[in-house]
Amino acid sequence: MPAFDKNSSLKASTRTGLGVVFLTIFIDLVGFSIIFPLFPDMLDHYLAREAGSGGILTQLIANLPERSENGLNLQTVLFGGIL
Repeated sequence: MPAFDKNSSLKASTRTGLGVVFLTIFIDLVGFSIIFPLFPDMLDHYLAREAGSGGILTQLIANLPERSENGLNLQTVLFGGIL
């Protein structure tokens, strides 16, 4: 009669658990890599849409210059940080 090896059962369940964790992390990173290149354009679109509404975001960014000295759009950066 074969003896039940508790350690091999524990190792198999640990490997399965780690596999699920790594699969979840992989799917999460793929999702970020799909949306990340589109994010600046989406921010510009919604920032232009918000500008006409007179909302609180418009009041927050009203005091910021349009661009920094290195050409970075500060309003888009602030809007992305808020989101």
